[in-house]
Amino acid sequence: MLINEIEAISVGLSNDAAIIATDYRVLSKTNEYPVLYTGINDYNSRIIGSFIEEDDDDWTVLYYIHFILKPADYISFTSNRITYRDIFQLANRAYIVKRDFASLSVQGITLVDASKISGEYWPHAKSYFPQIRKTPSLNYSVSLTGGIADNHQAFLADSITIQQAVYDFLEESIDNLPNLAVSTEILELAPANGSFKFFFSVNIKFDDKKQQDIFYRENLFSLYQNELIEYSIKHLPTEVSQVYYGNETPQYFAELLKSAKDLYTKLGQTIEESELITSLKESIQNIAHNLVKASKSLGPNYSALEFNTVSGELSQDTHTESLGSITADSRAGLTGAVDFIVSIASRKPQPVTEEESHKYKIRLYNLNTESRKGSAILVEENGNVLKFKITIAGNFPLEETKFTQSLYKKNIIDVLAKATRFGDKITRLNIES
Repeated sequence: MLINEIEAISVGLSNDAAIIATDYRVLSKTNEYPVLYTGINDYNSRIIGSFIEEDDDDWTVLYYIHFILKPADYISFTSNRITYRDIFQLANRAYIVKRDFASLSVQGITLVDASKISGEYWPHAKSYFPQIRKTPSLNYSVSLTGGIADNHQAFLADSITIQQAVYDFLEESIDNLPNLAVSTEILELAPANGSFKFFFSVNIKFDDKKQQDIFYRENLFSLYQNELIEYSIKHLPTEVSQVYYGNETPQYFAELLKSAKDLYTKLGQTIEESELITSLKESIQNIAHNLVKASKSLGPNYSALEFNTVSGELSQDTHTESLGSITADSRAGLTGAVDFIVSIASRKPQPVTEEESHKYKIRLYNLNTESRKGSAILVEENGNVLKFKITIAGNFPLEETKFTQSLYKKNIIDVLAKATRFGDKITRLNIES
């Protein structure tokens, strides 16, 4: 047994640092007990633990090993840049935790030199972060950790910047989906203890109430949005050049695209892949830009900015699943990705909006009467059918107007608008009347 093979060390540290106090999350388990799990101790440090062995003489006793991880190492593990075996090799110290088989209560803790742990106890070489089935949720917690945040404090300017940045990308990531008459409403609950934590809740509203009654399922949108946020945090820095400049679709972007397609399929909607890819790229750029803005204060005052989904009552933070964390080091990768996207965009033709309004004959096929945004088609003289987005100016009610008549009765209507074009192609009409 490992506990009998390895000598305990004492360096004046309290062994209670090895105990998970909050955010306990099982990553892998058998039918009888957890095999791999993570959580936060009372000092707000990340712990990862795993089953080692049963007691040779007492079947009611299990032994686990706990490591205290730096935020950057945990991010590398959850992003599949390092394995659990790498954590064993990188660690200086580890805790052997004795637990009761039935209750899993802690019966003893021993601090040991991690380099003295025999290789027979190490996980295999491909022990990457396990793929976990996500719990659908449009509730989120965003936490500053480290530095003054561990005393439940944050500078007001930093707090405001984070709230605005998170609000911006939560609102845009759903609203930007093409050809869906949906809008989002972002609610924020009061900050809570747990370093410095914010809570957000996303409500989705359909313009067509019948469509909501028939097709609406919150988990369809939550699975997509959560994968979009997770991709932007974890995978964009390594795939940005392929996504925005290459000819091949990289692995994680392909998975995100499939999730977006599944959303449309389950909503009974059709969407052209090219239009969906364009929308995804716009949303990723917006999220990455706001993540960089939200995390700009990392460094001397805070060590990480963590993003989680929350199931259950938001104020109680009953069950969380990590979407990713940003440290000063990983922020540099995000910043580089954003700069690359901007540099690529500067090489492409830029959209041009007409200075004067012109008359257009269009038919609407999508419209959100609250956001006043939608989609329409225009048939050119040569027979080409153009599809583009529209925005209707003003604050007058749109119900029972020519716009809803066009939507529901498929009428062609005359509008006065300024067109935004890429070359000769209309991409948006800003309708004045």
